[in-house]
Order: sequence, then structure tokens, then C-alpha cells
Amino acid sequence: MRLTVNFLAFLAGWFGSVLGAAAGMPWVGPVIVLMVATLHLTIVPQPLKELRLLLSALLIGAVVDSLATAMGWVSFDVGVLVDGLAPYWM
Repeated sequence: MRLTVNFLAFLAGWFGSVLGAAAGMPWVGPVIVLMVATLHLTIVPQPLKELRLLLSALLIGAVVDSLATAMGWVSFDVGVLVDGLAPYWM
């Protein structure tokens, strides 16, 4: 059951981020992702290990997405705080 809840919550976070940004409301995604991460950390047996994993994934994702943005492979219209870096909703 925990796996199903995590999977559905992940999908909600992903769709919230993408659809929120597409609708011109990039803040929606991070709010949903924060709620999903909080839910996840409350239902896992070892939340500190999971938190480290989540923070590592956040850092790696930010670096990879920012590299792709800086190299011109992708571009974004909303949520960009610093030119050349990935938007905060990513």
C-alpha cells in the first residue's frame, strides 16, 4: 500500500509542477512537491535516510537541468530566477 501511495503522490507532484508552469503558475509545483515529500517522509520507515536521498536527488536534478538550460538544450518561459539556471519549479 505504501508503494502505491508514493507512486500516486509522485505523479501528483510531477503533474502539478508541469501543469502549474504551463498555466503560468510555477509556484504550484513546488507547493505540491513539498506536500508530497512531507507525506513520503511520514510513511517511510527510515525518514532521515529518505530525506538525504531526496536532497541528493534535488541537487543532482538542479545541476543536470541547469546544465541543459545553460547549454541551450532547453528553455523556459516561467519560473526562471537566474538566467542560465533551471527554473525553480523543475
